[in-house]
Amino acid sequence: MPQFFSTSEPDFEARFTALLGAKREDSPDVDHIVAEIIADVRARGDAAVLELTAKFDRLDLTPQTMRFSEEEMAAECAKVSDADRAALELAAERIRAYHARQMPEDAMWTDTTGAQLGWRWTPVSAAGLYVPGGLASFFRVDERHSGQGRRCRASRHRGADAGWGDKPAGAAGRPDRRCR
Repeated sequence: MPQFFSTSEPDFEARFTALLGAKREDSPDVDHIVAEIIADVRARGDAAVLELTAKFDRLDLTPQTMRFSEEEMAAECAKVSDADRAALELAAERIRAYHARQMPEDAMWTDTTGAQLGWRWTPVSAAGLYVPGGLASFFRVDERHSGQGRRCRASRHRGADAGWGDKPAGAAGRPDRRCR
């Protein structure tokens, strides 16, 4: 349930502090609800995704409108100014460089008894992420350094404006397609 705050309200500080201190991530029903959603999507695929999108995001999609066409993407990217595109490209490059440095390194060695020791970091084969954006506009986060063969991200992006609107979000990366 959304909560609205105004700094001009006399109880703002107390209400905002209470919100920040509230433990929201540990609901006993969450595991059960998430498991039901995952089972439904596994069993019914896109039909379940369409129903859940309508239920949670209040966004009515069809199999034909689940993804942006190449033409829609090109048209929206063309609306982005050169200055906004340059700023987004700089941000994307900084994000890539930052996360590339976070990649752990494998290590192997032989100890004094001749035993081979070490560790290696292996990425998961697939990952999924739902980003509930509401009316917010997000640019794509590059996951090239994750080492994942498959990845899927879903976010609410096809509301009344039927696309990215005139927001520069689309220039940082095209929206992901459905996972295969």
